[in-house]
Amino acid sequence: MKIFITLLLFTTSLYAKNQDSLIAKENINRILNLVDHYNNEIKPILIRYKKERNLILNRLERKTLDDFWTIYIDSRIILNTLMETSSLDPLVKYACNLHLQYSAVVLSYDLWDNEKARKKLNETNQSEIPKGSFISLENELFKSHGFIEQDLP
Repeated sequence: MKIFITLLLFTTSLYAKNQDSLIAKENINRILNLVDHYNNEIKPILIRYKKERNLILNRLERKTLDDFWTIYIDSRIILNTLMETSSLDPLVKYACNLHLQYSAVVLSYDLWDNEKARKKLNETNQSEIPKGSFISLENELFKSHGFIEQDLP
């Protein structure tokens, strides 16, 4: 009976580790797809929002922006949680961090001089993404430089 329980615990922990890796992979792919979606769909809205001083986004544009930001922030939360709480392989953690930083750099670089868009992304949206989420993203980006030295073998 002890062997069965030990074997069950061992296979459960392996399954959990594999599940965490699968979840990490899914969210890395989601973030990559979101960066493409940002470049194709969201960026033009935000550029127009910057150029046209008195522009008010229509309902579809607001929904598109809110949906993008909600999925993006949720994916970031999942990857950050996996990196902090699971026993992912260090290279998988590195891949998670790399994609988190890559996407944050793309957004920060594009929106650095777009004050209206930054303000919009910092507002609480329909999905209750917390106020100041874009500032949090940038703060996370700027403080993440120590990850490589700490976590790689």
